[in-house]
Amino acid sequence: KLGREVSRILLFFYPLEFSVALIYSVCSCSNLFRRQSDLTSVAEEAENTF
Repeated sequence: KLGREVSRILLFFYPLEFSVALIYSVCSCSNLFRRQSDLTSVAEEAENTF
């Protein structure tokens, strides 16, 4: 009986944990691309000043 209850709790939390990990990875990838574009614009500005 206790094992069944634990299984029910785990089955509820696995999709929740997966969705949180997916959202986190999407946000970190978008921040990485944004940061990379900022770095290229900074490099272009530095080239233009010299």
